[in-house]
Amino acid sequence: MKVLELANYKSPCLWNFGRNLKEMGKEFREEGDTVVYCFPEYREWWEEFRKEGLEVVEVNMERIWEGVEKVKKIVEEKGIDIIHTHFGKEVQLISMLVRMFSSLRVKIVWHWRNPIKSDITSEGRVKKFISKWGYRSGGNFLVDLHLVVSYEIERLLKEKGIKKVKTIHNPVDVEWYSKKVNLPTIYPYNTGLPIVLNVSNFRPQKDHFTFLKAISMIIKENSKPRFVLIGEGELKGKVKQYAYSLGISSHVTFLPVQCDIRSFLFGADFCVLTTHYEGLPNIICEAFAMGKPFIATKVGGVEEIIKDEENGFLVEKGDVKGLKERMNFLLQNKEMRKKMGEKGKKLVEEEFNLKKWIKRIRKEFKGLN
Repeated sequence: MKVLELANYKSPCLWNFGRNLKEMGKEFREEGDTVVYCFPEYREWWEEFRKEGLEVVEVNMERIWEGVEKVKKIVEEKGIDIIHTHFGKEVQLISMLVRMFSSLRVKIVWHWRNPIKSDITSEGRVKKFISKWGYRSGGNFLVDLHLVVSYEIERLLKEKGIKKVKTIHNPVDVEWYSKKVNLPTIYPYNTGLPIVLNVSNFRPQKDHFTFLKAISMIIKENSKPRFVLIGEGELKGKVKQYAYSLGISSHVTFLPVQCDIRSFLFGADFCVLTTHYEGLPNIICEAFAMGKPFIATKVGGVEEIIKDEENGFLVEKGDVKGLKERMNFLLQNKEMRKKMGEKGKKLVEEEFNLKKWIKRIRKEFKGLN
């Protein structure tokens, strides 16, 4: 079996997604299969793939027809059986057009991580074409399988008329996250004070403002905790200004994107995510892999990994009071943090394990041939 991984992945960091793809290629190779990776722009982490003997090819995914010609050439020269797409409608369109014009009967698998209503009905020439024809007609006729990361996304796609949908939750490499790491030497990790961590891009979706409002309520009662927000995005400046306006700047630290998040997770007491919509957040899997409990909004596939009052807490979108109460509870209950963290780690070890994920993906691919 020969697979082409077509991913519009431009991140400067390998992160969980990239590591999972790399390990998948290695496992597939041990089974006698071949995986070729196509990414849009060179990044240093490509070399980690190449060191493992995995082939990486640059493909311009913004220029659709140029991308189609490049991918079609790879498919025909290497005898690719399956194109597996990630991140964005451009790669989805490229895969469909390659299938239409290639001399080979290549199978198409789309991998969905975060579709929402606006994502499926968005405007624009390319996106409009896919939403009106691709998702409904092409999504059933030209796409052999839609892999999704949560049952909630499966429900959304089926509502749009997509039939061939399979849920396989995001995995995490528990062994990698279990390796010993040191505490960061920067503030506030060097203070010994309780630390609450938020890792997310500064976009409207993530609703950092609700998080900051809850923080302002907490520190009126308990001035010890420190709160770390890691990420970048167009709203970062506004979020910083809002923290200042609430008078909580001395308790909140903003850090840039971290390519290796393990030490920051290791030094945190628990994590929080106040997002408005999600597929299934990688950061929850990563925190659980390091034995950290999680508080998150009850949206998308979050309920499929956070078991309320077992390995963390679920709150409603925008519920500042509820978020504050649950953060306070964990801040005041070290033993409960430990128990919840242990349950979270056990869950990802058993159900979100990377090796199991790879076997599931391979089984689905084999079923297409």
